[in-house]
Amino acid sequence: MKKIILLGLILVTSCSQGPLDESQVKKRVRNLLVENVEDFKGCAIEYSDKTKTENSRIKIIIYLTLNSKGEVVKFWTNDKNNKKSELTNCMINVLENIKFPELGGSLWQIEQPFVFKN
Repeated sequence: MKKIILLGLILVTSCSQGPLDESQVKKRVRNLLVENVEDFKGCAIEYSDKTKTENSRIKIIIYLTLNSKGEVVKFWTNDKNNKKSELTNCMINVLENIKFPELGGSLWQIEQPFVFKN
């Protein structure tokens, strides 16, 4: 049985000040991502199985722009050459199903690295 470990750090910046400060937004987003960590791990396991990547680290960074209502208005990854497109698409599908809370302010830029180790 494969084990996948997720390591990550959230970086959040706001394009304008709102009712929530940066640390509150960071905490809310992190909690939601942790609640869905098994889905992200499932993406990594599926990618690892298809590409036969054993004993390696898979790193992908997802960038999100959330509006004040918590809706994802833009997202992209650091996978510029689409080398990990199946993994990226799976992770984006997970993100699309996450209901982010209202965050206030204008736009919030979220940078979330995911490091999967198997």
